[in-house]
Amino acid sequence: MALHHHSDRPWRVRVDDAAGDPCGAGVLLDDRHVLTCAHVVRYAGAAPGSGAVPGVRVSSVACRPEWTRTARVAPGTWVHDHDTQRGDVALLELDEPAGCGTRTTLWKAPISGGTVQVYGFPQDEPFGMGADARLAGSGHRQGEWGLLKRMREGDPWIERGYSGAGAMAVGGEFDGRVIGIVVADYVHGDAKAAWMLPTETILTYLPRIEEFTGGDRNDELGPSRGELPGDVLGDPLRLALTQELTRLLDSGWCGTVVVGTGGTTAVGDSWLVRLVRTADPAARATVSDAELTGAPGDTVLGLGTIDAAYDARGRSAADLSGYLTRRFGLPGGDPGEVARQLLRRRPPACLVVAGVDRAQDPEALVGELLGPLARRARSRGVRLVLGFEGVTPAGLAHDVSLDPEPLRGDATRTVTAAVVHTVVGQLAAEEDAAAALHQERGMRFFAAPRPPPRAAPRLRVRLAVARATEPNPELAVIHERAEAARSVLARFDRDLRRLLSAHEDLTARLELHRVRAARYFGDEDRRLADRHAPAFRALKVEPIDLGAARTLVAHYIDEVARRLDERRPDAAGQPDGRLPDDDRRPDGRPADDHRPADDDRDLDVGRQPDGRQPDHGRPDGTRPDGGRAGDDRQPDGARPDAGGQPDHRQPDDARPDGARPGGGRPYGDRRTAVDGRREGDWRG
Repeated sequence: MALHHHSDRPWRVRVDDAAGDPCGAGVLLDDRHVLTCAHVVRYAGAAPGSGAVPGVRVSSVACRPEWTRTARVAPGTWVHDHDTQRGDVALLELDEPAGCGTRTTLWKAPISGGTVQVYGFPQDEPFGMGADARLAGSGHRQGEWGLLKRMREGDPWIERGYSGAGAMAVGGEFDGRVIGIVVADYVHGDAKAAWMLPTETILTYLPRIEEFTGGDRNDELGPSRGELPGDVLGDPLRLALTQELTRLLDSGWCGTVVVGTGGTTAVGDSWLVRLVRTADPAARATVSDAELTGAPGDTVLGLGTIDAAYDARGRSAADLSGYLTRRFGLPGGDPGEVARQLLRRRPPACLVVAGVDRAQDPEALVGELLGPLARRARSRGVRLVLGFEGVTPAGLAHDVSLDPEPLRGDATRTVTAAVVHTVVGQLAAEEDAAAALHQERGMRFFAAPRPPPRAAPRLRVRLAVARATEPNPELAVIHERAEAARSVLARFDRDLRRLLSAHEDLTARLELHRVRAARYFGDEDRRLADRHAPAFRALKVEPIDLGAARTLVAHYIDEVARRLDERRPDAAGQPDGRLPDDDRRPDGRPADDHRPADDDRDLDVGRQPDGRQPDHGRPDGTRPDGGRAGDDRQPDGARPDAGGQPDHRQPDDARPDGARPGGGRPYGDRRTAVDGRREGDWRG
């Protein structure tokens, strides 16, 4: 018997019809089982109950020597809902063992982002071809397929023949692991996409493959599995809480939101459990499209939006750390180390933890794991939702509070719900603008002003309840809270813009003195370059420490000034110590000031007590002879030195056009006759 060899991905197989024509791909789980798409089997003419041929052919493309086996659909494993984004999976049993000896694990992994590689068999490539795709979750309110997007224009893309291929993660914690299978492609002109069925959805349809799966489930929230809690969205408070959290998690927002699930409202967390399950790949398989599409707006998350959800009631910090380690494929360690690993993860995670204050040791859970995550969540792009049945710890950093408790206050004015709605809307827009400014520019700085927690989401929740019973005194309190939040936001905006302005000023000063230094000493001056480089880096390398940058810029400017002072005594041999480009006259006047040395007009010398020049005859500026102050022409309009020429030209003006008699330059052109430079040009 020939010695068997296979590549490092022996699970890649091709599924053919009875005649040997390729129909799609599959994943070899062990020597007797292959996972593929139901529609691939249908293409091969072997759909169960169709009266067609009883089986398909499965061929290896990764083993040497190659092998081919006949196979048929295992009983109870055909899941196919034609023309929908649901199911489409089948488990094949080989009639004879493959003899490969391989065993493949399908990993339950987040699908909100990352890269996968698939290996399929397009029509002209019977030996297969790989294609890379980017995980993009799914924006649909229905279905259970995860979206795959094309990464680069011109690269091979998924087409017919890729269905059933294993989606292998590339990079990240799940690198090289299969996390689902390709189920369909989409091509519309230049627009190209595809879909995959995640492992958790496959497992929901085919429980018998659980032995071939690894990792923890997406949803560990609450005792039940799959179904959506009922009687949630009919309550105005639960509906408002659901909509506010949906808007946050389905947008580009990142940070920490604390959610109240107890208190006097007894709102509970059934609404939170329901929302999590609208995004769970496993739960999607048990919920109808009609239930999802018929729900009110902003109450259904996109598939895969939430990467992990955990109920901390009665659990320890070590329990939660272990779950996060397995769910995200982290190296693991103590809770603090797991928090650091999760903050470094790319793409950033979306995590929900309920019942925090009912954990085995809430103080340890917050102090060792959730507190460090909450402090840095926004800066690292993480979305963290923490549920509390009681009061939120005072020192817990957060960016949004969805506290369902009514707002108390002493407001006496009466306002309508419409007015409050307008003010809260303005606040929400200002909070969005402030968050965008901080994300785009403020995040570049060390110790930059932190945006105040968003107040609009909670105020909208309370407004939704209060407006139902208008007039309601809580409306006035909501209005006051909104106006107060706007004032706090305005202070933050001023502080951040002051920081940005200071950075721009420092950058401009550094460049100004660099140009000045280069003029005198050249760009290659080593001593100045050694001072300039750290100052430049301090203003560019993020996070920017503006205090340190200010010190380094000052050191550079001081060094430039010191070097210029050293240069002054021997500046180009000029006895008065002026620099080469200092074109002032020795008496301090500009070079183009050609008045006689004793002409003190426009100087402070000899001014009258009222500031007039000596020849000023009257306070209104007129002179006794009818002329204007500072105008030294004669009453007839001629200048004193005009030499009596009727057109008032100077004595050396030979022609009215200004040309000199000897062909010289016109009057007023003071360049020298030798080298063409202007008088006062002291360059060597």
